[in-house]
Amino acid sequence: MRVLFTTLPGYGHAYPMLPVAAALRDSGHDVLFCCAPGFRQVIEQHGFRTRGAGPDYRVGQEAGLVRSWGEARAAGDRDYRYTGKVLVEFASAGMLPDVLRVAESWQPDLIVRDAVEFSGCVVGEALGIPHATGRDNRFLPPAVWQSEAGPELDALRAAVGLPPDPGCAMLYRQLGLVSMPPSFVSAVGPGAAPDAREFNVHVSPAMRFIQPRVVSDPAPALPDHLAKGERPLVFVSLGTVINDDDLLDRIGATAQLLDVDILIAVGPQAGAAVAAPPRSQVTLVARAPVEEALRRSAVVVTTGASGLTVMALSLGKPVLTVPLAADQPINALRCEAMGVGVRVSPGATTAEFAEALGRLLHDPAVAVAARAVEAECRALPAPEHAVGLLQALTSTGRRE
Repeated sequence: MRVLFTTLPGYGHAYPMLPVAAALRDSGHDVLFCCAPGFRQVIEQHGFRTRGAGPDYRVGQEAGLVRSWGEARAAGDRDYRYTGKVLVEFASAGMLPDVLRVAESWQPDLIVRDAVEFSGCVVGEALGIPHATGRDNRFLPPAVWQSEAGPELDALRAAVGLPPDPGCAMLYRQLGLVSMPPSFVSAVGPGAAPDAREFNVHVSPAMRFIQPRVVSDPAPALPDHLAKGERPLVFVSLGTVINDDDLLDRIGATAQLLDVDILIAVGPQAGAAVAAPPRSQVTLVARAPVEEALRRSAVVVTTGASGLTVMALSLGKPVLTVPLAADQPINALRCEAMGVGVRVSPGATTAEFAEALGRLLHDPAVAVAARAVEAECRALPAPEHAVGLLQALTSTGRRE
């Protein structure tokens, strides 16, 4: 079976799909990724073949490339239709010609897409190839998809000769894979979503939950003083898009207050910060060995982005969330509702960070809740189970 994966050029978009892609590859299937040209090396370092598709950028750079989005951000326009204008008109429409060419020449049996990369499903519909989502964090009902991106999705379909899809049925016509625990999605109600137009709690009948796995870039091992240290370790990562030295400094200043070691992954783009003299009991690295760091950690500090947050929870680690944008606010609320996390404002003082970290380090109820989520994750079907689900689509989902 040939399986074509399509993804936007962001770690949080591609990495949750890699365990399923690896399970397919290890089962003898042929896997190929389409992504932005400059993102190909990120995928290839995990042993997958790639083809370039669409504009060359990274997630987080869209405001400089889509003028209307840059202007809307500057004006604080909360009514801007980001999904339709940026994710469909810019990103997915830009990928469509290349993805179509790859699909026509390589002839995949199946397409698996990032849930907010839409050229994959449009090409699948046009060529009669079954398609599925390989990861999700939106959880929007059909009416919201229609409101936020319906006209743009219909224009994308029209570009390959397809009729309109007024109910956005195309998006979850066959299968959606979700690598997070169901309790995480349902921890808050629809009315609690800070931005219900972008991130909500609707679970499509086509969705199937599978075990989340830790996926990260190759990195040096933990330094000995952290791997074998006697103090609790707090692992801090704001992801690959956010870089706020002042925020990291306020968090780092809690190390001596709480008598903990703090490991801060600042990202490969922050070489100067890594070279700067660190605080006592604080270690800065460009890249962290994420699985080793998570397993060694007592608490994980994250923006609340789905990737690292779910990876931490899957290993039974409490999380301190510092939500800034995207799915981070709703994920922060979810962690609080589940009793496994505390939300802190990005503008919080060092004392406020210390108080929140202290609660997560020492409250036994937090540890019990975190272990329960870990057990829930372990009980989910492994990524290898998804191989069978995807194989079934090639016989039941193909349209002639």
